Amino acid sequence: MSRILFFQSNGEHHNEKEIHSWLPFGEACFSLTPKVSVPGQQQVLLDVESTQTYFGGEENILRALAKLSATFGVQGHAVLTDRPEWARVFATTRDVFIPVGQSHTQLLKLPIERLQLCGNPFTIDEELPERESLTAFMRRVGMDRIEHFTQLTPTAIGRRFGKLGMILQQWVMGERQLSLPILEPTGKIEETIETEEITCLDSLAFYLQEVLARIEARLTGRELLAQQLNLSFFLESTQKIQNKMGLSEPLRDAISLFRLLMGHLEKMQWDSPLQRLEICVSESVPATPGQLSLWDNSENKKADMGNFVRRLRYRYGESNVGFAKLAERHLPEFSWENTWPPVERDIRDFPSPPFRPLFIYASPRSYRVPPNTRLIPTENLDVEWWDTYGSRRYFTALTPGREALWIFWDLRLGQWFIHGCFD
Repeated sequence: MSRILFFQSNGEHHNEKEIHSWLPFGEACFSLTPKVSVPGQQQVLLDVESTQTYFGGEENILRALAKLSATFGVQGHAVLTDRPEWARVFATTRDVFIPVGQSHTQLLKLPIERLQLCGNPFTIDEELPERESLTAFMRRVGMDRIEHFTQLTPTAIGRRFGKLGMILQQWVMGERQLSLPILEPTGKIEETIETEEITCLDSLAFYLQEVLARIEARLTGRELLAQQLNLSFFLESTQKIQNKMGLSEPLRDAISLFRLLMGHLEKMQWDSPLQRLEICVSESVPATPGQLSLWDNSENKKADMGNFVRRLRYRYGESNVGFAKLAERHLPEFSWENTWPPVERDIRDFPSPPFRPLFIYASPRSYRVPPNTRLIPTENLDVEWWDTYGSRRYFTALTPGREALWIFWDLRLGQWFIHGCFD
């Protein structure tokens, strides 16, 4: 079973700019999953089964999709279901998110007219007139919902509704395997800014931020970094000025690109108003995080670890995940803290008494010392009389079961606690 995220236009009137934004939008969706298909002019299908864990759940993928759609200015509604052949059946004028394993049950409850949208999303539109007449006939013979159609035997369906009816039954019952063709981005990444209403550089900067956000999303989808940008300035005097801007290091971050472009534009002069600006990523390189040489991949490992820790901190809380950092605290349980990013500091800055284990409990636990346990004194920790933690006498405890434990006797409470163990 897959998890299919289907996003399509809401069916309202769209300008030409938005229509042409759908293919770049689909290209940017590769940042959400490597399995992206574009069955129609204003439709995108994503198989997110393999990436939802990476994003920390389907809700985070939906948020990322909403952010991408806003970046490209495309308007539509999303469907989250179990199979690609059912996605368009559920698509209406609102978002539809169906829990795992419940898609088929929900499908059978839909009106019979929705049956015409079931099947291969790449071929439905070609067969739509025939499908519409078939579902209209089903309604006339008393079939109100899709489940009424599936209750017929294959023989009865073939005799009454022909080959198309048998195919639709197989799609509904999940008996046909659909392999979606993956979108293959081609050509260079190009974006255009229409500047007829722009009267100053500050106004151009506002539109430039939107375009660079789109370029960043497309570069991320293709896993590329920009190496060189070609800028084409179309002036009202019909003059065309072309300029190449090479980057000292490959980039795709929209903020960094914006700063470089603004510095470049401030030095330019035009003899007539600017009507259109085209930005093309003419040269690019594969985005391999941290790759500094062909022989050393240590930087790659550091980048991968950094991305992994960021995802964990987002999922479990920033205070619960990080790298251990030594802290100047009197009590052992408070002698370290989580930090991100890791801080390099000489461990000799915090000298630790000998005979302490590497693994200690976050809070000491009550402990009953087994008989015949050998106790080796290690250190004493004394606190002021008003401190709630009390004075401690630490021992290395060698139990009859050959365990090496780190325990202490609390003088104030008059009882034993276990604080850690040795490997």
